Amino acid sequence: RLPRSAWDLEALRTTVAGQRERLRVESDQLTADRVVRVASRMAPDARVTVDAGAHMFPATMLWRVIRPNDMLISNGLSTMGFALPAAIGAALIDRERPVVALIGDGGLLMCVGELLTAVREQLHIIVVVFSDGMLSLIDVKQRQHRYSPRGVTLGGVRWASIAESFRMPAYAATTDRELEQALSEAVSRRGPTLVDARIDPASYDAMLKTVRG
Repeated sequence: RLPRSAWDLEALRTTVAGQRERLRVESDQLTADRVVRVASRMAPDARVTVDAGAHMFPATMLWRVIRPNDMLISNGLSTMGFALPAAIGAALIDRERPVVALIGDGGLLMCVGELLTAVREQLHIIVVVFSDGMLSLIDVKQRQHRYSPRGVTLGGVRWASIAESFRMPAYAATTDRELEQALSEAVSRRGPTLVDARIDPASYDAMLKTVRG
């Protein structure tokens, strides 16, 4: 391992800042990188759990972590449906700090019943759903190999309605402003909240090209 003095910290900061900037995707709709940037800014003291899927790339590159164990992610196995149960565990250990669960709509479909657990325990969890109606990472890979997309569309799930059926406060956001308002309410509330962030699935192509080349 290099001695600490051999690291050029200014060069490292410049490299990281450049990588984060290249993740910025232009779109008239919400994009995954903008959702992460806004959520990180609105909940700076929160722990964060990250599900598997295309959204995990901006999540791991843009969310600022300053303490050990403040980001929980199943990166080795890339397990879908991880973020919400992990958030519940983190919130049970420390009820004073909020936990943000970043999860795609495909991942949440695998563990949606755990919303009831969060409500029953009145845990300060903010479930941010990257809602694009697709398994976007698989869709991108299929198209990169010139396959016709198969088994990747999920349909229009109304996540706010599902959360409200569990008596969980919920918001749908289609703009940065709506997202900021929803997260502001969620951070100040003592209990779980779901934010249905409706994002542009087309934005993942440019983002993944930046990440993976």
